[in-house]
Amino acid sequence: MKARITKNSLDSFLENESEKTAAMMQDLSSATEYDVDNAINQFCNILDLDISGLGILYDKPFQSETTMAAYDRRKDILIINPNYMFSKDLIFFSVAHELRHKWQNEHKGEEAFANYKSRLSLNLDKYNEQEVEIDANAFALAAMDSLYKCWDIRIKIKCNGADVRKDVLQTDGVSKRYEELMEQYFS
Repeated sequence: MKARITKNSLDSFLENESEKTAAMMQDLSSATEYDVDNAINQFCNILDLDISGLGILYDKPFQSETTMAAYDRRKDILIINPNYMFSKDLIFFSVAHELRHKWQNEHKGEEAFANYKSRLSLNLDKYNEQEVEIDANAFALAAMDSLYKCWDIRIKIKCNGADVRKDVLQTDGVSKRYEELMEQYFS
């Protein structure tokens, strides 16, 4: 016998799902350096990266105020903008993204970054269309969805009511790469 869905049961289900989502996002509300270190270890483990030489710097050397993190591949340093520590989902997404750049550097080297242009030299759409950015965004989305169940991050990341970046899944290739990486790392 099939269960009947009534308006009351549907409302109750939506209420419970909303509460779960709110609780999950509350758990991701702010990050400590300890939280970030754990996330770094987790992402490096997934990517099979040796982090013994990885430098981690909490600093604001970014020319763009909306830059949450960066990876300096020449010095093997992950730089995290402490202004975004108020949000684990933003920081964890950024760390996963930047560690994927570390992976790209170690596995593909200069070839991966041969035609790479910085965010300051391209508009956001063109910047996100670069192959290394598509791959890094897709990995970060897959990691957040799989590890932290942050489905909302796929839609938009908001900061103080303004979009920090567009929905990266709308960038050509991200959806396909996301599916490939989900299968490779998280299935």
